[in-house]
Amino acid sequence: MTSVPRTFAASLVALGLLAACTTSQTAGTPARSTQPGAPAGSSTRATSSTGATPTAANTGATTASPTATAAVGAKLRVRTVGTLPYPLSRMATATDGSRLLLLGGLRNNSVSSGDVLAFDAVSDRVRRLGALEKAVHDTAAAVLRGTVLLVGGGAATEASDVQALLGSGATVRRGALPQPRSDLNAVTIGNTLYVVGGYTGAADVPEVLATTDGVHFRVVGKLPVTVRYAAVVAVGTVIWVIGGDHNRAPTSAVQRIDTVTGRITMAGHLARPLGHASAWQAADGSVLVAGGALTNTTRTDAIARFDRSSFALTRVAKLPRPTSDMGVAVLGGVAYLFGGETTSRITTIVAVG
Repeated sequence: MTSVPRTFAASLVALGLLAACTTSQTAGTPARSTQPGAPAGSSTRATSSTGATPTAANTGATTASPTATAAVGAKLRVRTVGTLPYPLSRMATATDGSRLLLLGGLRNNSVSSGDVLAFDAVSDRVRRLGALEKAVHDTAAAVLRGTVLLVGGGAATEASDVQALLGSGATVRRGALPQPRSDLNAVTIGNTLYVVGGYTGAADVPEVLATTDGVHFRVVGKLPVTVRYAAVVAVGTVIWVIGGDHNRAPTSAVQRIDTVTGRITMAGHLARPLGHASAWQAADGSVLVAGGALTNTTRTDAIARFDRSSFALTRVAKLPRPTSDMGVAVLGGVAYLFGGETTSRITTIVAVG
């Protein structure tokens, strides 16, 4: 899979989305895995890694400077709080009580991680909690009825497995999606987990799925625009699907899923395409979107507020560097952004809020 790079950085500067952004950084849309500097859509396959407890000393980690980043706004504080034990992107994240969990992900040399990592927001330290039954990246996780479920993902091929996290830190296979799916998102509203977007290995998937047990899935409806690597966030009973990749390039589509009525609509468009970004609901109820790919060759360092009426992204802060494919989890009103991709995979842990 190969995407044709498109550069329109000059127009993005006017929007304030590209300030301090480095151009010619490949974000790409890999079939299964892509080195951050490789052509978009590179179809190399990932191997699996479930080795012993990793340390930064023996993994060739690219460690970012721990210097804090000042907020660009009166209330939003952005700072680097720690580092992962090795460079990692495209992992799933979940908040389980007081723990921030990272499951799987893509390591250097196109290796799918088999680790379950836990981040302590008090000590700012990461430890290895256990191992996945199946190592995956480009995966998604959410908490359903008190259990962290890891949904789909990719390794050598796309996976359909639904893995449940045990108290021991290991996962076991609980069920399966109707078809393999990677590059997806998962969110929980009440006692229902929703699966949005993704890729089967041959085609993008329009069906939005819902499950109350991780075993049985029903089709809620279809996305008007198929997407992978979207920024997805639940606000009340509505799921917002912001941007993503469509036809192997970032899209500006904003889609709305009403989980009460089951209606899925094309709500509007961003001012410019954005894929591989991270989104969450802030403590004040607003939706924040961080990083991502503006084109197949350009990443952004912007942290922006998403207006659910006008679909505008208003820049309110910035990341330490232009970054895509980060993991995000929220604890105590603070969002933590883990790793991601710049010109290489990184180890940085950034706190926002």
